[in-house]
Amino acid sequence: MKCLDVVTINGDLCVVTGCQDQTVTLNKVEKSGKKLSFVPWQVFRGHERSVECVAAKTDGTRLVSGGFDNFLKVWTTEVDSKTEFSKSHGDNAKRRKTDTITKTPMVTLQSHRDAIVDVEWHPLQPKQVVTASMDFNIISWDLELAGFVTRLHGARAFTSISVNPQNALIISGSTDDKVRLWDLNTQEGSLVKEVYHGHYGWVTDVHWSQKNPNQFVSGGLDQTVKMWDIRSPKAPLYDITGHQERVLGVDWSYQGLIASGSADSTLKTFKIKS
Repeated sequence: MKCLDVVTINGDLCVVTGCQDQTVTLNKVEKSGKKLSFVPWQVFRGHERSVECVAAKTDGTRLVSGGFDNFLKVWTTEVDSKTEFSKSHGDNAKRRKTDTITKTPMVTLQSHRDAIVDVEWHPLQPKQVVTASMDFNIISWDLELAGFVTRLHGARAFTSISVNPQNALIISGSTDDKVRLWDLNTQEGSLVKEVYHGHYGWVTDVHWSQKNPNQFVSGGLDQTVKMWDIRSPKAPLYDITGHQERVLGVDWSYQGLIASGSADSTLKTFKIKS
């Protein structure tokens, strides 16, 4: 479940967060000396239950979110749009700096029958997003047509997905000990292209390498992070250990570093030797 994303909007570094209070918040990152702070800029309201995942479009103009209300919602970050329904105006410069804009969704889409736990923008189709749900389904949505394009049905509830930035292949984590590889465009009859064995417990998160289209990482309840190559499904390339509790999230956005967060209240980074 990815309740945080980072995006640059008009030159400003921003962090998008989804919360249990049913809101999505767009924060500007401000630096004062060595200290970084998040300043709320836009608040998005419309979910009826906890928000479990968010994703920002690369140009920063759109956000998508999913949650326990089973809805996929699309938001615009453009100021003075029709979705803006409330704005406070401070009486002085200090208050104006911290004013926030509150917005409603542009579009609400429903097809999942259980919580949406992960969402990503399609890297090759800029008007499409991909969601994973606890209803055993992965859905590719066309936001322009406001409907789904492809539905992949799994054998277990999904916990996470990652879409390959170069070829749009999907890897998924589920409520079992396997990582699965999917192809949205498959014509071969079998939707699952490959299954990767190695975890002992649920696979909680997965993430493709942003540079190598054949490699990805996964984290699980077995307290480990594993590095994989899609051409070697029987065993991971490396087992990465160090956490004392279940791994909740993994990231491989920078080729030389793998990051992981755990229920042991630590965030760890692992350096990859080239």
